[in-house]
Amino acid sequence: GRHHGKVYLREEKLSELFEVPVKAVTLDAEIADWLKDALREENKGTEELQEKRLAVLKTNYEKISNRISALLDAKFDKAITEEAFIAKEKEYQSQLIEIKTQMAGLKRTNPNYLQDTQRTLELSKRLHPLYVKSNYQEKAQILQLLASNYTLVDVTPIPKWRKPFDIIAEGLSRPEW
Repeated sequence: GRHHGKVYLREEKLSELFEVPVKAVTLDAEIADWLKDALREENKGTEELQEKRLAVLKTNYEKISNRISALLDAKFDKAITEEAFIAKEKEYQSQLIEIKTQMAGLKRTNPNYLQDTQRTLELSKRLHPLYVKSNYQEKAQILQLLASNYTLVDVTPIPKWRKPFDIIAEGLSRPEW
């Protein structure tokens, strides 16, 4: 017929084939809990360090702003030359821009990083059992969550993992994890 040489797989068979990639990112509960605890501990220090860094940057910003104000007073009092004023003002403005950039970088970090990571680890503990008991539509949603695309080589699905599942899959493939 017109499909000579083509192999067709029933939905049930495809569902079974896709269990392999789902298992590849399903974490053992003990490992997932250990990772969650380790991330929680690491995050404590990171948040504290970030708050301290932000406080230092705010203090430096205030100090430079005060210097610009004093510089303006010196200019109006004719205590410095126009050239010295322009050079110093440019220097101070440059420092303010740099401090603002650093402050913006600190604020850009995801405030929900820890919660998002913990939810992902919690999900990764239940992925395979959840996949097995799901209907085909839910299985498709799980597969779309895990990978952006799958390539079928013979009858083996090869996922293009989404983050962070790429890290989990790589980690689980290492025997010394």
